[in-house]
Amino acid sequence: SLGGMQLVSVTDFEKVQRGLGFSYRYRDPADPFNLDVYIYNEGQNISDGTDAAIISQQVDAALADVRTVAAQGVYQNVTITDTTQTYRFGDVKFRCVTLRFEVKGQPVQSLLLLRGERGSFVKVRATWSSDDIKAAASVQNWVAAFAALLKR
Repeated sequence: SLGGMQLVSVTDFEKVQRGLGFSYRYRDPADPFNLDVYIYNEGQNISDGTDAAIISQQVDAALADVRTVAAQGVYQNVTITDTTQTYRFGDVKFRCVTLRFEVKGQPVQSLLLLRGERGSFVKVRATWSSDDIKAAASVQNWVAAFAALLKR
């Protein structure tokens, strides 16, 4: 477990194509939402931090994926906040984008965090019901624990 959430699955995308990395899904046992971590490098050596142009490109690519899903009708009424924000968790800074949208008429909120770390991209995506007032705190706790882990 990490930050009060349990690791529930790991997917090895390297088996499909080198550079696609791994994903790790965490779930809060007391609150049914998912938090996914993706660690990948697309065959490149990624600089630590959030300032490299390639980090901006990855944020843009992630948002393009969201827009594609919206165009397919899975997400409705998508709102994306400023894509240049950064947030610090201890000594670790992430690019941060907050998204709001509806899925089957239900309002949800999603947080996208991205940074370079140890030669790879580290992307975190958590999505929860907008009505779930505990979820945002759970995500904050998990990210703080994850940031501390990255700095070991």
